[in-house]
Amino acid sequence: MLTDAAVEETLQNRTEDLPVKMRGSKVRVFYGEKQALFDVDLNVRQKQVTALIGPSGCGKSTFLRCLNRMNDTIDICRVEGEITLDGQDIYDPKVDVVELRARVGMVFQKPNPFPKSIYENIAYGPRIHGLVSSKSALDEVVESSLQKAGLFNEVKDRLHEPGTGPFRWPAAAFVHRARHCGFARGDLDGRTLLGARSHCHRQGGRTDRRTA
Repeated sequence: MLTDAAVEETLQNRTEDLPVKMRGSKVRVFYGEKQALFDVDLNVRQKQVTALIGPSGCGKSTFLRCLNRMNDTIDICRVEGEITLDGQDIYDPKVDVVELRARVGMVFQKPNPFPKSIYENIAYGPRIHGLVSSKSALDEVVESSLQKAGLFNEVKDRLHEPGTGPFRWPAAAFVHRARHCGFARGDLDGRTLLGARSHCHRQGGRTDRRTA
């Protein structure tokens, strides 16, 4: 039986050949005078699911919010260090934050769907970004997104019913242009996480874990 150290070494060897998609270097976060993160270094590799695991309040969500600059909306928050996406510093003043957030999405602990149908909630992103040119293409995007999240069979007969009811929206986050999804909490159901892992492997990727 492999020891924990041997398992970690095996996983590390398997992932070293994958290119780094996003890199955090010496990331420090402050809320006013209080420092929340201390010199965090983390590589997120392409086509790989990376999980941050740790107790409540250890800084998982704070770090994830740095990856698409959601901390910018908090007046007293200050981020130091460097975070790059495809080699570009995402905190460079020339970076379009709207475009960054279109590429780097986040799944929140509590879903906040629009007061629209399940179909319209998923179709909203591709539609406003001009990613589809016809109704049939949009139908395909919605179905594909739900298939990847492992939800299509569950909701296929009620796509045009309100999406604000008992629907597992965190799983439905595998849609349109959100190429990187940050799971801010560990309370997603098993089917959701299995869907994430299966989708990653279908794309030729692997899974990884990081403990905070």
